[in-house]
Amino acid sequence: NDGTIEFWFKPTIAYTSGLAEEKFLYVRKVSAQNNLRISFESNTSKLKFRVRKDNTNYNAFSDQTTWNAGTWYHVATSWGANSMKLYVNGVQVGSNSFTGAPTWAEGDVLHFGADSDGTKAFNGNVDELRISNVQRSDSEILNSYKRGILNLRFQARTSSDNLSWSDFSGAYNNPSSNLSVANNRYFQYISHFST
Repeated sequence: NDGTIEFWFKPTIAYTSGLAEEKFLYVRKVSAQNNLRISFESNTSKLKFRVRKDNTNYNAFSDQTTWNAGTWYHVATSWGANSMKLYVNGVQVGSNSFTGAPTWAEGDVLHFGADSDGTKAFNGNVDELRISNVQRSDSEILNSYKRGILNLRFQARTSSDNLSWSDFSGAYNNPSSNLSVANNRYFQYISHFST
């Protein structure tokens, strides 16, 4: 019954306090009494991880209440013998001492981006979903987040005589699909790695 769910999401509109209704990122619904959900809480826009078992809710919340449009966020949830945990961008932000899981049924349906009836839809993108049947550790979740945000960027410059060099071209903080430099005899580049 242990498990972990991880994915990236990017809102296309900002989610802030005053959200009129709950917005769903993920739901696995067995019944009204047994389900698992990841959603934005109405009114506060806090990220909520809920396990509902036998008609009792167990919740873990983030403190964060603002989710910017156009920004990718990594979310992970885990449950099992080490309690319920909620992570944002590789850091644990919420927990609950509950150590169980919903009562699953064969053929349960997973729903992404809306409640199981198609309402309360999240306005944005969800990517790179990973569902595990183990409760992944804090370091495993942090490493998963870091792998997703590794960036490699290049800058280059040229010289015709190896004495005077042009300035480095290419935006350091913006990866580009191609890098153009003047047609000269010498060429240098810098690689920037960041997380």
